[in-house]
Amino acid sequence: MKNLKRLHVFIIGVVIIAAIAAASIFLLFKPKSEEIAKQQKEYDEKKGVADKLDQRMEAYEQARQDVLTAKVDLANYSKRFRKIHFERAGGDWDALFDLWHEYRDQMGPVIIKFMESTGCRLTSGVSMPAPPLAPIACPTNGFLQVPETGSMDVSVQGDLKQIFSLLKKLPNFEYLNEIGPVSISGTSPLLTASFPITFYFVVDAPESIQLGAGGGGDAAAAGGAPGEAPAAAGAPPAGGMPPGGPAAPPP
Repeated sequence: MKNLKRLHVFIIGVVIIAAIAAASIFLLFKPKSEEIAKQQKEYDEKKGVADKLDQRMEAYEQARQDVLTAKVDLANYSKRFRKIHFERAGGDWDALFDLWHEYRDQMGPVIIKFMESTGCRLTSGVSMPAPPLAPIACPTNGFLQVPETGSMDVSVQGDLKQIFSLLKKLPNFEYLNEIGPVSISGTSPLLTASFPITFYFVVDAPESIQLGAGGGGDAAAAGGAPGEAPAAAGAPPAGGMPPGGPAAPPP
C-alpha cells in the first residue's frame, strides 16, 4: 500500500506538472494565435479591396478605350456628315440660325436631289418639320436630331434595282440618317418603298460644352444673346424667322 501511494503521488505529480506545462504553452501561444488570426482577417479584407481595385482599374481602362474609340468615330462623322456649330452649352442663337438656314435652303432640296439621283421618284415629297424657335441647347450625345422627336415618312417609286440603290447609298448620304422598317408594295417593275427616316447633325463644339460644362450659356438659355435683354419665351431674336420658312419639296 505504501508503494502504491507513492506511485499515486508520483503519477499525480506528473499529471500536475504536465497540466502546468500545457497551460503555460497555451497561455504563451494563445496571444500569438489571436494575433495571427487578426492579421489573417486584415489581410483577407485588404486583398478583397485590392481585387476589387484591380477589377475597377480594368473597367476604367475599358471605359477609357471606349471613350477614345467614340471620339475617333465622332471625328470621322464630323468629316463625313453635316455639322451644327455650338459656342454655348445652355442655348445658342448662332446654332439656331444655322439650323434655320439648313431647314430653309438646304435639307429639303438636297434630300430630294439625292433620292432622285438613284432613279427613284418621290411620291410623298419631303415635309420638313417646323423649326425650333428658341435657342438650342448643345446635345451632350454629340448629335442634333431632326425632327426633334419621331421621324419623317418618305415614299419613293422605282424598280427594285433603283430602290436597293437608294437604300444602299443612304449610309453615305451627307446628312447622317437612320431609317426604320422598309415597306415595299406594288407590281414589278414599278414598286413603291415607304420608310420612316430621322436625320442627325453632328455637333461641332468644344468638348467641355458637349459635356454640359461650357460657360456663357446662361444668358442664351434665358432667351437672349449675351449683353441683351432676354426675349419672350419661344420667340426668335430680333428680325423674326428667316424668310421663306423651312424648305419644302417642289410641287
